[in-house]
Amino acid sequence: MDDTYTYRLEDEKDYFTTEDLTREAFWDVYKPGCNEHLLLHNMRNARCFIKDLAYVCEAQDGKIVASSYCTETRIRDGETDHIALCIGPIGVLPEYQRRGIGMKLLSITLARAKALGYCCAVLYGNPDYYHKSGFTDAARFGIHNQDGSDMPEFMCFPLDLEKMATVKGCYQEDPVFNLDEDELNEFERKFPPKEKHSLPGQIFG
Repeated sequence: MDDTYTYRLEDEKDYFTTEDLTREAFWDVYKPGCNEHLLLHNMRNARCFIKDLAYVCEAQDGKIVASSYCTETRIRDGETDHIALCIGPIGVLPEYQRRGIGMKLLSITLARAKALGYCCAVLYGNPDYYHKSGFTDAARFGIHNQDGSDMPEFMCFPLDLEKMATVKGCYQEDPVFNLDEDELNEFERKFPPKEKHSLPGQIFG
């Protein structure tokens, strides 16, 4: 492991720091501003949140420069639910991006998730980035969006091939991912003002 950085589980004292970090990491990426910091805040109080898979990365001076989180989810096949892992958000401060930190956090998370017995991990993200770490289209495993549709941005990483032989169905998104715009506006008041921008490549206008 690169001794330039230290990877550890998140502590309660880190909460505001990592929420601010997540805000910085996702600001203007997918839409003007972002809501991932509110998602993280709400996730911690949700039953699906996995505290044992909440990691942070510290620089040598002790500054937290990245963090990653997971929730437990279900792949539903008729009346059968398969327990799986949903990864995200993973955030790296802009000035520390492209140093392999996000990939390292992902690697640590996947190894720990495998040890915990999860069959697979799913996420939504940039295929060009996540395919490098072994993720591939979830549809290849018979796993689909909640409405049964498929998209390249929805990906899966098999953790236990024996268990995966029986896993198929539709991903069930936890209600914690449903964020209210008024709640977001109120939550934003806890942070320094930041201008939003509409940029090319944003998924949501």
